Amino acid sequence: MSKKKENQFICSSMMLPEHREKLTQRYREEEEEKKPLLPGEQSREEVAHNLTQSLLHRRAVEVQVLSGTEIQCLQGVVAESRPRDGILRLRTEKTVMAVRLESIVGCRLAPED
Repeated sequence: MSKKKENQFICSSMMLPEHREKLTQRYREEEEEKKPLLPGEQSREEVAHNLTQSLLHRRAVEVQVLSGTEIQCLQGVVAESRPRDGILRLRTEKTVMAVRLESIVGCRLAPED
């Protein structure tokens, strides 16, 4: 539906206020779903595939994590994945870090030596 017709429909005097609120909320949710990816952000399927490869084959990965307004790059091997808890454990050179899955915006397999 075009934006003009959408606005005309929402502003209709024949519509009940509660229906107008629900319709407005639905349009807002649809717009959020269409939100473009952040620069460098990958699809969840790509990220999941790369993390799984790291976990199963002990391959090193480079993970981009959104921390506040900055993107951090972490390198390591996935030691443990707990999707139900929304946590991933990444073993770096020095320590094991817990990373929240929703904060991951990108991941790629590190080149093999």
